[in-house]
Amino acid sequence: MMWNAGLWLCTLAPSADGIAHARPVSDYDQYTVIASSGSHGSILPSDTVTVGIGENQQFSISPDPGYYIDSVIVDGIRTDSTFSYTFTNVTADHLIRCTFAAYGESIVPWTFTNTGMNHTIILDTGIHSTVSGMPLVAGDYIGVFYDSGGAPACGGYALWNGDHAITVAAFGNELAFPALNGFATGEPFQWKVFRWQENRIYDASATYYLPDSANPLLTSTNTYVTNGISKLRSLVAGLQHQTLSLRNGWSIISSYITPESDILDTIFGPVIPDLIILKNGQGKTYIPSIPVNMIGTWDASEGYQLKMSDTSSVSFDGMASTPERTPIALPGGWSIIPYLRQSELSADSALAGITSALIIAKDQDGKVYFPSLSINGIGTLKPGQGYQVKLSAADTLVYPANTFLFAKHIIDRPVTVKSEFKPHYITNVRTDKNATIIFPKKAVEGILMKGDEVAVFSGNDLLVGSGMYDGSDFAVAAWGDDPTTPVKDGLKAGEQFTLRLWYRSSSCEEEVTSVGWSEGSGAYEADGINIVGKLEVDRPDVALPDHVTLYQNYPNPFNPVATIRYDLPARSEVSLKVYNLLGEVVATLAAGLEEPGYKSVEWNASGVSSGIYFCRLDIVSAREPGKTFTQTRKMVLMK
Repeated sequence: MMWNAGLWLCTLAPSADGIAHARPVSDYDQYTVIASSGSHGSILPSDTVTVGIGENQQFSISPDPGYYIDSVIVDGIRTDSTFSYTFTNVTADHLIRCTFAAYGESIVPWTFTNTGMNHTIILDTGIHSTVSGMPLVAGDYIGVFYDSGGAPACGGYALWNGDHAITVAAFGNELAFPALNGFATGEPFQWKVFRWQENRIYDASATYYLPDSANPLLTSTNTYVTNGISKLRSLVAGLQHQTLSLRNGWSIISSYITPESDILDTIFGPVIPDLIILKNGQGKTYIPSIPVNMIGTWDASEGYQLKMSDTSSVSFDGMASTPERTPIALPGGWSIIPYLRQSELSADSALAGITSALIIAKDQDGKVYFPSLSINGIGTLKPGQGYQVKLSAADTLVYPANTFLFAKHIIDRPVTVKSEFKPHYITNVRTDKNATIIFPKKAVEGILMKGDEVAVFSGNDLLVGSGMYDGSDFAVAAWGDDPTTPVKDGLKAGEQFTLRLWYRSSSCEEEVTSVGWSEGSGAYEADGINIVGKLEVDRPDVALPDHVTLYQNYPNPFNPVATIRYDLPARSEVSLKVYNLLGEVVATLAAGLEEPGYKSVEWNASGVSSGIYFCRLDIVSAREPGKTFTQTRKMVLMK
């Protein structure tokens, strides 16, 4: 309905109050939303907001510290008290108003008993904290829980205000009381966050500062001790995220996240075109191209073997595991385990709980942790990777807590020194199966020197594994044939393999003529463990050095052991000594008459301080005493 009122051309337009109001036709494509708020908070944008017809308009609502959103009223109707409200497809004028109220103790859904003894836990404003990706906000309640007959019970809580540090008192159990009403000594803390604005409780995981010189006040970390003092470094609640990098070919993967959806098609949807096969520890498969799914759903308590046709990545969103409260039951024999911690940890520390039953652990590259011989080729277990383990009997794996994540004075990973030796053998084979060949030091002493290499060859002369001798027990993976490829790219079951040695000093290769096996044999068996007892080699005559050479020590800098090599072309009196900057002898490494050849000695400098040292080689020919040689190398010890 329109009429001409002087120079005004008007139309009747509806509004939120149901009453028709006149508005100029020129403004007919716009509406207004009036936004207002009570005290102790704000709404943005505020006042009168112009919105085009059919458009959306969002408003953000923020309470002041110590207050919560009490009400959001839209066009006279109360709605959910949320942090934002959106008008969609606007075709009328609207009103929105919000009010705020102060927090009160009555809103907390937990109760606890003050038993008169407690453990103090500090949370300062610098804590790394998230609740479903958002930081802690004023009004959140943080509770600490103990195990009461299999169910969590509150042992204390505190209100987070964001302005200053707070403490949570975790109360201990009264032994004289007939029922549990607090923490037992040594019991791990469990955490929850109550977000009042959402009226929702979140499970949370925490990491802790360790007691050290930087934190002299602290006495404890993640377990209860009466009168103990701990401090949180991080508190993460709600959904978390982890991205796994998937390499081309075979790998072993796992996630510390229990995803919101455990459907394999959902998890691997973005990479299905490149996903060839996924296998669990029982050999069940998921092959999306067929499609076949014998696995069922993703299980965060397992690791999986996976083969990709290209590099890619896959993301997991969900609740993070609390490793110290997530036992993994393992059968005797082989399994694929996940790694549930959020930071690396040395293999011996990570798997300490199953050491008595653990025979061997292998990573995706065939590197092994073999505790009975103190071989740790894996180094550290890493988030995102899975590991094959073999146990002598059923056992339960419980990983250490993420407590150690921020410990500055503890280095979990071994110090890796970049080798000066480039490998002679390059093994490009990586399949889903391999056998482990272990070379104890006593079996290769007198045959191999540091830097020499061992290679494994198939019957058709295919290199299927290799490794370098570092002066201690070591292991080599011999890779099996990949059943998903049309060509033979590894060893077949029962196939005999041969070993070859490569001598770095002479660049000479020699085939091992005889192997005495203390365990296993020279025939390939998937997941087999073969231990060499004795090697026999018809080593060819090696040309002697044509001049004296003192090589730079390896590594350099070093800590605390350095290897020093020298070449001796003729029978000579040898003196090899280490001097400090004052010219004082700190070590004599060789002294006396020596036969010609390629020599190697070690210097363990654990008894001297860091600094610069000099290694001096003095040679006097036994045949021609007047013929001498002297050479010096600078060594840097860094502790």
